[in-house]
Amino acid sequence: MMTPRLLGYMITNWNTSKRDGTKWTRWGRQAKPRVLYYFPRYSSNRQHDQYDDFCRVKLMLAHPHRDPNQLRKVNGVEYASYALAAEFCYGNHQHPDDYYGTPNTDERRPDPDQFEREFHEPDLVEEDWLELARQLPDCPPSQEAIDLLGRRDIDIQYDWTPHVGRYADPGIVQGDYWRQQIEQDRLDMDVEDLPLEVRDTLNPEQRIVYDTFVGHFQCGSEEQILLHVDGGGGTGKSYMIKVLSSHLQRLAGDRPSPIWRAAPTGVASHQIMGTTLHSLLRLPVDRAFTELSPADANAIQKKLRDVRYLVIDEKSMLGLRQLSWVDKRLRQVFPGRAADFFGGMSIILVGDFFQLPPVANKPLYFDGPLKDLHEVSGQAAYRAFNHTVFLKKVERQQGDDQAGFRLALEELRGLRLSIESWKLLSQRVQAKLSQCEVDKFDTTLRIYSKKARVNEYNYDHLVRLKQPAIQVMAKNIGNGADKATSEQAGNLAGQFPARGSTHTPREARLLSWDVRVYTEAVPTYSIVRHYGSQVTEHHGGQDGDGSV
Repeated sequence: MMTPRLLGYMITNWNTSKRDGTKWTRWGRQAKPRVLYYFPRYSSNRQHDQYDDFCRVKLMLAHPHRDPNQLRKVNGVEYASYALAAEFCYGNHQHPDDYYGTPNTDERRPDPDQFEREFHEPDLVEEDWLELARQLPDCPPSQEAIDLLGRRDIDIQYDWTPHVGRYADPGIVQGDYWRQQIEQDRLDMDVEDLPLEVRDTLNPEQRIVYDTFVGHFQCGSEEQILLHVDGGGGTGKSYMIKVLSSHLQRLAGDRPSPIWRAAPTGVASHQIMGTTLHSLLRLPVDRAFTELSPADANAIQKKLRDVRYLVIDEKSMLGLRQLSWVDKRLRQVFPGRAADFFGGMSIILVGDFFQLPPVANKPLYFDGPLKDLHEVSGQAAYRAFNHTVFLKKVERQQGDDQAGFRLALEELRGLRLSIESWKLLSQRVQAKLSQCEVDKFDTTLRIYSKKARVNEYNYDHLVRLKQPAIQVMAKNIGNGADKATSEQAGNLAGQFPARGSTHTPREARLLSWDVRVYTEAVPTYSIVRHYGSQVTEHHGGQDGDGSV
């Protein structure tokens, strides 16, 4: 049993943060004094109803005991309350300071005249457990809950034997799986071959962009085109890119496609069937920009040998520094036109500046003072774009019944929402929908601003399935791969939960695994096979480009 004196000595002089007592260490002589915080802290006012609890804590810190009731017995005399026992203790015993306070002494507070009086809303009275929970480390409960998947009774009792080797590939065992996949699925910019009649579905603004680049390619002009294409959500930017890419590809005949599509993020590049700017031009992610080695520059030259037009989508997410890197990289790749912006390649900047801004980077339209040389050169490259086409017609929401919704979206984009639009959107708040209407959104795509919310939703969904789950562990290759964060590994997790398969009709079966290879460039790979889902294809319209 630890005595109060020994407890005070340990708290004051030893670092007891480790669970293993053998790893406790003594605080250094130069360590700053520690601040002790007791919870809960009862009132020391003798007239307060918490005073008896205050005395109980004071006795606990001063007297050895095995049961709280023993604290009421002092010097062989048992008192009716902790307060009476403590009063006797105060008058007859000497104890070291326990930092819990002195009876009937108000806590030190600032002089009321020292500060200007301000009006504050009255504080809400919270339960003690809520106040305690607020002091705990900021660890999302959802992540802890996700880690429990795979350790529940239903997970442990499930027979996982039938799943072993079900989708085994000999290439994985032999170590040349990825080489085979690269040979079978070589990267190209080919898109779906659309008939020429599809160009008639383009609206006048889309047709201007289409005719400009098709005509430029047909006449074989070497003049560089630097063009902005601006348009809000649903104005058909992706559809226009798809039609233009398909018809330029057709005009190229047997040669590779003359147009390359890229975007700042993987999700955005997938939407236009392209690549990320970082993978295309080998741009740095979290380190300084450097020139390519001759071998790397030659590899990009080979990749872009027949490319004359580069489409950069989601330009709002592109910063001045990144645009400068794109400019410098293309100048190095095309040394014959290194004096021209982007090495003489024609660029189409597509997007909407009212959407997501760049992360830790100044936006392209920034007009304040600049000190970073990359940002200065990026601003010069941005100002070289001398033509702009605005897509104004909303193609995604058609019909008179959607007129109010189209107007609300346009007003939200310009931060000028009218009362009528606010009333329209307020009708679709979840709290005002019936449960039947809410259930219709169970399978819809959800967008969350925090990864913790994504984890929470995925966890709740897996729990509702009432199916066994297992934690899929990534196979890490290379020094430091096991310590690489998800961000360093291209958003691949070191582990994630997947549910086991059942053999009911139309039941989805999931097999997923990651191979995380950690080198200086952190190349990463991921395979996901998903069986049993319906696939619906949309052809010839601007509402969808073949979606799942």
